[in-house]
Amino acid sequence: MKKSLALLSFSLLIPLLLIVLLITAVTPHQPVHAVNNSSLIFADGFDSGNTSAWSAAVPRGSAILSTIGVNDAAAIIAGAGTACAGSACGLEVGFSGDTGNAYVQDDSPLLETVYYAGFWFDPHTVSMGTGTSHQIFRAVDASNGAVMTITLGFDGSDYELAVGAQRDNGTWQATTGILLSDAPHHLALNWAAASAPGANDGVLQFWLDNVLRAEFVALDTDTKQVNSVRLGAVAGVDTSTLGSIYFDQFVSTRVLAGTGEFILVTAPNEANLRSAIDSAHDGAIISFPPEMSGQTITLTDELVIDKNLEIDGTGLDTAVMLDGNDSVRVINVMTSTLSPQVEVTLDSLTIANGYAQTNDCGAANLKCGGGIILQNSAVTVTIMNSTLTNNTAVDFGGAVFNHHGTLRIMNSTFSANSAGNQGGGSYSENGTMQINNSTFTNNSAGSGGGAVYNSSGIFHLRNTIAANTPSGTDCFSDVALTADSHNLIESNNGCGLPDVTDDPQLGSLADNGGPTLTHALLLHSPALDAGDAATCLATDQRGVARPVGAACDIGAVEQDDFYRIFLPTVLKP
Repeated sequence: MKKSLALLSFSLLIPLLLIVLLITAVTPHQPVHAVNNSSLIFADGFDSGNTSAWSAAVPRGSAILSTIGVNDAAAIIAGAGTACAGSACGLEVGFSGDTGNAYVQDDSPLLETVYYAGFWFDPHTVSMGTGTSHQIFRAVDASNGAVMTITLGFDGSDYELAVGAQRDNGTWQATTGILLSDAPHHLALNWAAASAPGANDGVLQFWLDNVLRAEFVALDTDTKQVNSVRLGAVAGVDTSTLGSIYFDQFVSTRVLAGTGEFILVTAPNEANLRSAIDSAHDGAIISFPPEMSGQTITLTDELVIDKNLEIDGTGLDTAVMLDGNDSVRVINVMTSTLSPQVEVTLDSLTIANGYAQTNDCGAANLKCGGGIILQNSAVTVTIMNSTLTNNTAVDFGGAVFNHHGTLRIMNSTFSANSAGNQGGGSYSENGTMQINNSTFTNNSAGSGGGAVYNSSGIFHLRNTIAANTPSGTDCFSDVALTADSHNLIESNNGCGLPDVTDDPQLGSLADNGGPTLTHALLLHSPALDAGDAATCLATDQRGVARPVGAACDIGAVEQDDFYRIFLPTVLKP
């Protein structure tokens, strides 16, 4: 009898459990998080005012305060701390006529076979004897054997740098002197061990101010691994050396920088990000450490990017938000004398609350591109794995305005953006616009193209949702699409022949996994399995692999197995 009552009680619990599960299931928050681990090993801009972030600080002799320290005089790059004047600190290494070493040491590397290190360095008119030199950077393996070094020398009239890599047999390959002016410079090393015994395919590259100055290939280094690094006056100091040298903004990663420069934005303030953009060399990558997850950078003026640059928010649990504070445009991309062709990539970011308030979109008295504006035909902007929301333009392009340039939008969400005239989400004029696997919803425009508006340019539209414009058309184009495949457009005027014109049945803008907010597809969305296998991107905005079902879904988000398998089974009559 007791057994029967227990079974009855358990059977009564099943409907209750199903009710709880159903309540959870109909909310478009899904427990899927993309596998997107940060490649960062270590970073320090010294803005804490000390060397505590490092594993060790080794003084020369006993006079540590006069030989190694962190202060505002040594700052090369604007910072975000409070310990030094001007919110910026740097590392100063001083010399007083002895041969002792003074350096900071990072033990974060763990038997690394691929290693990047970049930092700013200023010789600061340090006095050196002719023909003398000392190491300023040294990476070592687990047995303290050298892997690679950077050496500062003086030939009697000029400073020079030498870079070396040690082979497995103990011999070295090194550069001759690379001239270095008495000014701040960015130094970077890309190193990769040989892949196997006898492969002899190890590599070392040295970049000076984003220019490749030395490259060693065919290195026999399969037994080499980076386990610790030292920065400062590491070895070989001569008694004739007097004065100081400065270091700033050290970054190390497990991926190689194709142009030699990673810049880390370490604090959620406008000055830090603006300084990173202004100081970046052409082709640099700006990224964020884990502690920047979920932070908002509120702007008082637009960010002008006039060089080849990537702002990379990957690796964070929650994306960094660039916030226009409903008063300024977020990003303005243009060319410059130094960079007549500019390509910018924005990856895994949230761009929100931008407001176009200046007359600068190719015609007098027009205000365009609340979130982003592309200024001319020599500009290319790629927006990927990002969410643009609540951006506003008085006239055209609530979130993005493309004036004759090339605009690529991939795996991104445009939600609740607005324009007074046309193109609430995105507006392209006499340029190229390519959109794939993206979701445009709840955007609005006063006179057409609430989601997307294309005027007299090349237009590719694939696997994309354009829907839920409060009034007027979702998508408008006055020329035929160059590429048109598997789109869902509720209200269409000239944007090809969409495969689906029904309500996409989207959830609200929410955390559906991944670093950015997205709109999930609900249970019976017509966008399910309706994408084109030939052109769907390999992962969705969250980093989840496509396809999950029989085919990829239209839009930025691939619906999860929970919706496809479990929920239909529970709801089956």
